[in-house]
Amino acid sequence: MSNLFEQIGFDSRESRILEMKTQAYRQIKKIVEKQGYTQKYLAEKFDVTQPRVSELLHGKLSLFSLEKLLGFVELLGYRTDMQFKKVSNG
Repeated sequence: MSNLFEQIGFDSRESRILEMKTQAYRQIKKIVEKQGYTQKYLAEKFDVTQPRVSELLHGKLSLFSLEKLLGFVELLGYRTDMQFKKVSNG
């Protein structure tokens, strides 16, 4: 089954990466909103500048690698798990 990114023209590999980045972003936003963290606090916690946090919180995901986003999730106290599924050849 294709995801939204495949439906709008991204290849399968790239669409999966974009989907994972989106999931990481949603988790970060959920935690930040629930905890009421400020951009200043997050900048210190993530060891980045406040403008960088602003870019993140405004969803500019193209500026962040999947690895960086997953690192932010872990810095917020959450663990990331991965699952692998066999892809059919047909």
